[in-house]
Amino acid sequence: MKLLKEETLATLIAAHAIREFLIVRCEGGYAIQARMGRERFQLRSRRESVRRFRKLDTAAEFLRTRGVLQVSLDLA
Repeated sequence: MKLLKEETLATLIAAHAIREFLIVRCEGGYAIQARMGRERFQLRSRRESVRRFRKLDTAAEFLRTRGVLQVSLDLA
C-alpha cells in the first residue's frame, strides 16, 4: 500500500479525486486509508510511516474538517 502525505490528501480532496475513505483499526488506534481507482493509499505521519489516531472520533473529525462527509469503517 502506498503512503499519502497530509498535504497531498488535502489537494486530492479538493479536486474530488478520491473515491472512498476508510478508517481502519490498527495497532495503537485507527488509520485512514483512501481509495483512488484500484489503488489504496494510507495517510502517513511526518515522523512515522503511518498516521495513527488514538480515538475513532479523532480520525473522523480529521476527515470531516477537510470536507469528507462519508467514510467506511473497518473494525476487524
